[in-house]
Amino acid sequence: MLTRTGYGRRAYITAAARNNTDWVLTDASLDLDFANDRYYDGELAALAAIVTVSRAGAATYRDASGLIQSAAANSARIDHGLGLLIEETRTNICTYSGALDNAAWVKSGATASANAATSPDGTANADTLGDNSATGTGTVSASQTITVSTSTAYSFSVFCKAGQLSWVRIGVANFTAPADSGAWFNLSTGAAGAVDTALDNSGIEDYGNGWYRCRVSFTTDAADTTGDITITVCDADNDVTVDLDGTSDIYVWGAQCEAGAFPTSYIPTSGSSVTRNEDNAQIAALGSWFNATEGGVYAEADTSNWASGNNRVYMIQSNTQNRMEMKNNGGSGLKYETRVGNNRVVEEYPGTPAGIAKTAMRYKNNDYGIALDGGAVETDTNAAVPSVSKANLGTYDNTSEHLNGHMKRLAIFNTAPDNTKLQTLTS
Repeated sequence: MLTRTGYGRRAYITAAARNNTDWVLTDASLDLDFANDRYYDGELAALAAIVTVSRAGAATYRDASGLIQSAAANSARIDHGLGLLIEETRTNICTYSGALDNAAWVKSGATASANAATSPDGTANADTLGDNSATGTGTVSASQTITVSTSTAYSFSVFCKAGQLSWVRIGVANFTAPADSGAWFNLSTGAAGAVDTALDNSGIEDYGNGWYRCRVSFTTDAADTTGDITITVCDADNDVTVDLDGTSDIYVWGAQCEAGAFPTSYIPTSGSSVTRNEDNAQIAALGSWFNATEGGVYAEADTSNWASGNNRVYMIQSNTQNRMEMKNNGGSGLKYETRVGNNRVVEEYPGTPAGIAKTAMRYKNNDYGIALDGGAVETDTNAAVPSVSKANLGTYDNTSEHLNGHMKRLAIFNTAPDNTKLQTLTS
């Protein structure tokens, strides 16, 4: 796995790109295109010149080829054309995430062969999980015991690729709840199969070159503090019995179990749990492109991982008492809020986002408007504009309540867009 330092895939803008502003939104005084590591404020430049990212320690991302790479501490993660990845702190409690042959993985009817295939990080470090040639039929699986907190949501994920067989079951065992539960995935088609109802949710994501990240989420009960995560080789949906004749195997890499209702970017381990620290991104000082009395903000961000909570898309502020922000309203939809002197003067709910959300807002004394995904504009005609000086991207006060997804774009307008413009921007 390679390590990248700095901000994005390019340290500078080429001469050809510098002359191309076709992508810039009309009338935008600042346009940040995170997916392509560039911004425009009258001139084109790489994002490092305006956005400061802080994170203690390395973290992974997907590069332009879709491979998993490592970004150094305080280095932004521009993820596979999706934008700037902003995540909360997470810990992978699955030890030996990429070494299924290690004794930490208990094999049943199975053997594991190390470094048998090229993994999603482009290195020949993926293992096979196959039957032990004991003859007859049986179950072929690997499991690892994990220590968990009670009454807590967890997500278990692993990268799998079809070998001689093309089905896998990802699950948990030896918990009182959710007991022995799992979900099946077709590694030839990328389709999800049967899912045991005790799981909270499950899913599969294509990582290219035949690799899929398969995941399940579950919630522990009020008593259990240990249990097992399991990977089982299958030859069909909703079935765990295969031939034990040396012809039943798949490729496996990158197992991860973390506290949380959804999986986050891959955290490699080798013998002990590893924590990936939070990402914080900020424009430390608003420039001449920002109009203090009137203007607009357009943002495009991934809200797929939002549930309950107050995940931020952005928070433009001088301090927490004077701010303009777009955020998750505790899982019940999108909320726009303005505070002046800590008094909430604007509070609008433009709708419920689904996946990539396009939001736009207008600010002006006694003239606010907010739109989501081309929908009706919510307005407020009795509110002042706060004094602000900086912009936090995907966090509250550059410290918490993280987006937990990708910030694809952010644009500033130094004149207030009308309702038609707000709807056009977000359509």
